[in-house]
Amino acid sequence: MKNYIVIRAPKGFDGYQARRAHYCQTRNEAKELRLRIKRWKAEQKSPSETLSFDDNDKRWLAYLRAHVGNLNLLPEIVSHWERTAKTITNPLTVGDLCLFYVVYRQTKKLDKRTLAEDRYIARRVNDRLGNKLAHEVTRADIRGLLDSARSESIARKIYKITSLIFDYGKENGVIAVHPMMDMERPQIAYAIPSILSCAQFRTLLTTADAKFPDLLPFLALAGFAGLRRAEMVKQYADDQVLQWSDIDFTKRLITVRDEVAKTTRRKLGNRRFVPMENALCSWLTSYRLNNGPVVRVSDAAFRKRMKKLFAATNLTPDQNALRHSFASYWLARSENGVGALSKQMGNSESVCRRHYLETLTPDEGKAWFAIRRKRQRASSVASSRAVASAASCGAAAAAA
Repeated sequence: MKNYIVIRAPKGFDGYQARRAHYCQTRNEAKELRLRIKRWKAEQKSPSETLSFDDNDKRWLAYLRAHVGNLNLLPEIVSHWERTAKTITNPLTVGDLCLFYVVYRQTKKLDKRTLAEDRYIARRVNDRLGNKLAHEVTRADIRGLLDSARSESIARKIYKITSLIFDYGKENGVIAVHPMMDMERPQIAYAIPSILSCAQFRTLLTTADAKFPDLLPFLALAGFAGLRRAEMVKQYADDQVLQWSDIDFTKRLITVRDEVAKTTRRKLGNRRFVPMENALCSWLTSYRLNNGPVVRVSDAAFRKRMKKLFAATNLTPDQNALRHSFASYWLARSENGVGALSKQMGNSESVCRRHYLETLTPDEGKAWFAIRRKRQRASSVASSRAVASAASCGAAAAAA
């Protein structure tokens, strides 16, 4: 059975006194019919007998004929103008639009990391397109902006925030047609998360225990409990991070408070409870304090200390290698499955399946959680904690 393209003509078109359906056999036929209907509607608004043309009008008609060719396209051109330029009530340059967007976002209750990312991308957009009127930005302009990114992840961030900037512009009459309409968001090629071997993790722990005691709590909590760096290390002075009071050594339970945990869309909030492994207790007990942050240095000082640790061990793990390792070895050892891991990690099950299903054996999983700290005499333990406290204070002072 042949499929027809149905075009419904308005009342009065072609002399019919009621709406009428036309069945077109081809797309070209349907396109011509639509143009006829648009031209007919235009004539109804301005009947030919009421029009008069002076010499200036004739010059513009000649200009249109020279550039357009077929004047039957005028209804479509006018329709496009009505959808675009006519509805612009507040024309702005891209630079001004970016500025107003950033100010608007600052009025929302957003975390500092989100606002910093907004400002960074807005600066990039301004640097490339700042002097151009926002409603004149084309898809080619946006494509050039995305292609300027040095990585797929940055291109994805540029796409996301630039789209929000032009969404804001459309809501406020700065643009009529979104330049990113129907543009696909850049995809990030999947890379298997790198993990540490048991021997590498032991080397990091023992070296930190001997030379970088201020880093030991972070390493143990990331590698044996899967905590995020952002949940333990402050980037800004007023950031909420894990405190020693959040770790209950009696119940062997870590409470990752809602304000500490990564923000998600979960209806029940972001707070989660992480059981403490025997291995974690073995490494962490000697460093426990009654209060204060578990990691006492700022992000900048923490990065410098970690860089020195990696140099001392001749290791260069990825930023999230400890968390990825925990999840992968936990799954290899455990019989509870991805659902239990997702609750402990603060991720969705789909994320856990995508990132943490490593081909590890149960024995390898058990070996990871069998890494223990060597027993030390009480005096040695006290000395180690004193060194950790002094190193933390010194690093904090250097950061200040």
